[in-house]
Amino acid sequence: MGNGADCNDNDNAVGVIRTVEEHLASGPQLITGTTLGANDDMQPTCTFEAGEDVTYSWVAPRTAPYAFAITQATIDPVVEVFPCCTAEPRGCNDDNPSFGTLSRVLLVVQQGEALNIVVDTRGSGGDFTLQIGEVLPEECGNGVDDDVDLLTDCLDVDCAADPTCGEICDNASDDDDDGLIDCEDPVCQQTAGCENCSDTEDNDFDGTTDCEDRDCRYTIECRPPERGEVQGNKSSCQDGIDNDGNGSTDCGDTKCQVAGYCFS
Repeated sequence: MGNGADCNDNDNAVGVIRTVEEHLASGPQLITGTTLGANDDMQPTCTFEAGEDVTYSWVAPRTAPYAFAITQATIDPVVEVFPCCTAEPRGCNDDNPSFGTLSRVLLVVQQGEALNIVVDTRGSGGDFTLQIGEVLPEECGNGVDDDVDLLTDCLDVDCAADPTCGEICDNASDDDDDGLIDCEDPVCQQTAGCENCSDTEDNDFDGTTDCEDRDCRYTIECRPPERGEVQGNKSSCQDGIDNDGNGSTDCGDTKCQVAGYCFS
């Protein structure tokens, strides 16, 4: 079982307690720290492995749900949260399923409630960033991880339906921050602008290719010769000349195929 530290009397506390500023009005608070050179004072209740650890005291500025999360680390961290002056933890986490070896504890905390937040180490000591923040609905364009789930703005699944996170399909930019640009993004692949009408590929993944695709019906590549850039009639598909200069001659040109001039 873990050991709670006394927030009000450092002489009676286990280890060194570092005080966190109470004011959180500016948003989530990031605390950079290290367990290198710290004592091994605590034994977390959620793992049998523990090493060097540090403890922070913090007082909730208002009643709300809060997250106590390690957002970056060179260690395999464990986070455990105690009410002051008690040995029973309110929460402990090692290896959050959503964040790999990083850790996060979620708690509803009452205004004025004092807590000790212990950052422990599995293995050797190292550096970390502890984020203490009120869990708010994710705003999808403010550059802040409002719900403290390590995903910001359009990377957060909570923003999937937000119009600010949609992919614009023709601006050569990854608007929704998913690593896929324009027609590479599945949300764009069903749009007309994402079918290349002359590359023999099904670019929009609708089961049809080039001029067979309805999206290509009115493109220059797929107009029959008598309606398009190649003037004339059937003879322009049988004259051995690349009349429209697209690199394909006669029945090798999709326009002639679509026009029906290549079947005897």
